[in-house]
Amino acid sequence: MPVAVDYALTIHEAEKALRTAQTADDIRNTWKRYMGTLGHRTLGRLLLGRSAVELLSKQGDDWPPHRPGTTRTIKQSNKHKMRARLGQRRKATAV
Repeated sequence: MPVAVDYALTIHEAEKALRTAQTADDIRNTWKRYMGTLGHRTLGRLLLGRSAVELLSKQGDDWPPHRPGTTRTIKQSNKHKMRARLGQRRKATAV
């Protein structure tokens, strides 16, 4: 799945996809498609009827926070660090 560089464009695409969804499977597919980019909180808020414009205005101009030279958000990079720490703990307890 290609990762969209523009967060605002992605959130508007997700809003449109959720608005036009006709079945529960359509919603599930949209959720799976945008989960990695937007996250469950943003998708949940869109699903409950909040507009993309409203969500973007609350985030500010510097959202999502990126590390220089990458397209990964801070939230995604922290997940990676936590998984690495958990793996180290498992190795230490297994010995």
